[in-house]
Amino acid sequence: MSIDYYGYLGKDIEKYKEEYFKNYKEIFILYEEINHFLQKIKFKLQVKDNNIQDIYIVLLFIKSLETFQAIYVLLRNCIFNDAESLTRILFEGMINLGYCAKGENECKQYIAKEIKNKIKMINAAEQHPEEFPEELFQRQPLSDRKKELEKMLKEIGRPKNVSTEQMARELNLGRLYQVYYRMVSNEVHSNPRSLNKYCKVGEDGYIREFKFGPEIEENKVSVIFTGIEIMLIICKFLSDYFSIPKEEDYLKFNEIKKEIDEKYKNLEL
Repeated sequence: MSIDYYGYLGKDIEKYKEEYFKNYKEIFILYEEINHFLQKIKFKLQVKDNNIQDIYIVLLFIKSLETFQAIYVLLRNCIFNDAESLTRILFEGMINLGYCAKGENECKQYIAKEIKNKIKMINAAEQHPEEFPEELFQRQPLSDRKKELEKMLKEIGRPKNVSTEQMARELNLGRLYQVYYRMVSNEVHSNPRSLNKYCKVGEDGYIREFKFGPEIEENKVSVIFTGIEIMLIICKFLSDYFSIPKEEDYLKFNEIKKEIDEKYKNLEL
């Protein structure tokens, strides 16, 4: 059951998993400790008087924690590229959580984005009904549904449109957006440059080989560190808003991360 014929579902993947964990055991252990810490936090977050801002922050945290765990599962199985793609989802969850924590109006802007997207979808369905399932038109007249959504927007004050980039800047994370988010988005959208990792190109520019499967010697540890860094930023947002966790409790993980990072500083990150 070799990698060439069974891929990541074959038995040969086990030797890659063992080697990868052995090479980066310290980082994986830290990842596990942070996850356990975060799992305990979710039981301490309290929603006051059904406050909508509290609710969305808690929900975004739970979603982000699940993504954080999914990244770990993929990495432990040497599925590096898809794990990297998930860090983009984790980044967006962090940005949305931090933005909602800024204030009630920012939370309304976050909620309004989905309402506006639904209105946009209805407009598209009205213009191109043949491209949408028939069930969409049978549930409720689209015009009535659009009126309901417009009413919802009006009730929350018709907040302005805000992009992920704008939110990142307001959270003082503009540099992380430009350096990290744009790069990983290139991978997610399967742009031509992102496909280079699936082949080997000779000096003459011609493809010599198509690659499939994990290559431990070429793998970077950046995905593991990225997942940890994003969750620690989420901890800061939670701490600022709920006073949970305490700053000293989550910053200790940052110090451990720096110590481990120093050991791998000569690796390609």
